Amino acid sequence: MSARTILGTSLAVLMIAGCRSAEVQTPQNDIRAQPAPPDASMLPANTLLRAELNSTLSTRSSRVGERFSARVLDGIRAQNGEVMIPAGAVIHGTITALDPSEQQGDPALIRLNFESMEFQGRTFPFAAEVVDTEARLEGERRLARRGALRGAAAGAVLGAVLSRADLDDILKGAALGAGAGTVISLGTGDVDAALPAGTEMTLRTTTPIQLRAT
Repeated sequence: MSARTILGTSLAVLMIAGCRSAEVQTPQNDIRAQPAPPDASMLPANTLLRAELNSTLSTRSSRVGERFSARVLDGIRAQNGEVMIPAGAVIHGTITALDPSEQQGDPALIRLNFESMEFQGRTFPFAAEVVDTEARLEGERRLARRGALRGAAAGAVLGAVLSRADLDDILKGAALGAGAGTVISLGTGDVDAALPAGTEMTLRTTTPIQLRAT
């Protein structure tokens, strides 16, 4: 039996186990938010915000280079009460890599890069990484994923956020190639390899965002 076959079987088992548990816990310091700034002039790096996808992203219908958008679910306020990011603001991004599941137990992967945010008729540069997702299989219950799993286990679970080390563990690093963005597992085997519209994500800004002149 080949190493890839053994890996595929292990991933399939892990996928079943992951679906039975609604939540995957990780250390709390994996997701740390920046304190709210004193006013609404600049959104600092490491700010957390929740958003949901406006459309389904999948290895079947999506393409590398395709644009996508997400809607901010919760507004963000500064310490003085000013609204910095309103609920309903639209985040725009690009799919920078796709790798479909080629056989049972082989994880399908997608890489998302966030580039801009739009609200109140203005567009701002926006750079962020996905630190948490709440995905669902089509027609099934939600599966909450908090932070990142590790190694081969991560590739088996729909919505898991993957690091470069995780990709190397599941023999997928070379397949995706270089590029900006966060890699997310779309699950393994015969599941619909997709992040459905409405999938919730927690994003963490990676650079400060100037919202108005100081």
